[in-house]
Amino acid sequence: GMAATRAIRAAEAASGRRRTPIIAVSANAMEHQIRSYHDLGIDEVVPKPIELALLHEAIVSVLEGAESGRTSAAGDGGRVPRAESAA
Repeated sequence: GMAATRAIRAAEAASGRRRTPIIAVSANAMEHQIRSYHDLGIDEVVPKPIELALLHEAIVSVLEGAESGRTSAAGDGGRVPRAESAA
């Protein structure tokens, strides 16, 4: 969750370690909540109930970002999967 993300990002900053991709799976998927996740350092948000296609998109997105050296989906205008986009 949020505390784990804070700890991971702090450890990365302290050690210079490469960024760990983080995907949140949450029922809190309103726009302002997603923004707060991105502000915290979460790269992608998959809303509950989980749709496998959206989870797959999020995984592909963070892995592509990691390969390209992108620091975060939020900071680079990345897409946030939303339940309505799969409809």
